[in-house]
Amino acid sequence: MPCGANLDLFPFHYAGDENQTLLFCGDLTYPPNEDAMLYFLRDIFPVIIRRCPETRFHIVGHYNGERLRQWSERFPQVRLKGYVEDLQREYRSASIFVNPVRYGRGYISKVMDAFTAGLAVVSLDFLADGIAADPGDYYMRAADSKGFADSVIHLLENPSFKERMAARARRFAETRTWDSAFQSLAEIVGNRTCLH
Repeated sequence: MPCGANLDLFPFHYAGDENQTLLFCGDLTYPPNEDAMLYFLRDIFPVIIRRCPETRFHIVGHYNGERLRQWSERFPQVRLKGYVEDLQREYRSASIFVNPVRYGRGYISKVMDAFTAGLAVVSLDFLADGIAADPGDYYMRAADSKGFADSVIHLLENPSFKERMAARARRFAETRTWDSAFQSLAEIVGNRTCLH
């Protein structure tokens, strides 16, 4: 079943050309999300801030343990915010959603939320298998840490491109609502029922 977009939960809001805040939201007690953040902080974010030192990064989601906190404290630009009640506010505060998830599930709903809310998205290739959106049009796809950093930097240095990508991604989300997703499921179930 395809993942749907919740247009009511995340109304479209482009944060502005000057906004240089990156965002990741997810349950950080889930190993793939924690791995993604450690990978980003270790291998990707240092490259970004060398070129774009004004960049900020907000990490949102419940976490345990010390590793992620220790890594985030290495950078004054990073805020490890933990669990928050108002996710909509977090999405409105950023202009780029980063998805450095390398394994696991759940990443598609994160990206659909970002599309819906008005953020440009950068993702590892891992996303390509789970969402029917063309990279380059609706999001930027990277094969490795260097490509990921370069994609984020490109968005930061080209705000008009960032805005156009966010608008295209929102239009994509509008064609992939939960109503349409459930309709697809109903058609599949109906077809199977007819076969028996």
